[in-house]
Amino acid sequence: MLAENSGTMSVVTFEGADKQTVVVKTLKQGLESTPGVTATHGMAWIVEGKLNYRNDEALKDKDPGTFKMFAVTLPK
Repeated sequence: MLAENSGTMSVVTFEGADKQTVVVKTLKQGLESTPGVTATHGMAWIVEGKLNYRNDEALKDKDPGTFKMFAVTLPK
């Protein structure tokens, strides 16, 4: 699994006889930064980090609102 801070969560697999082909499948996008993801019981849990409120000077003193977690069913 791959959580990209750009707001995208993907599953990365290695395929082929020598596992030399990388396949990236996006499962969820459009989130407000996604610094972490974990999996359990066939589900991926993605946390919304809102790190831009820490890094962007224009947002530093603003309220980021609630933080959310999203559940996404993992492909089999």
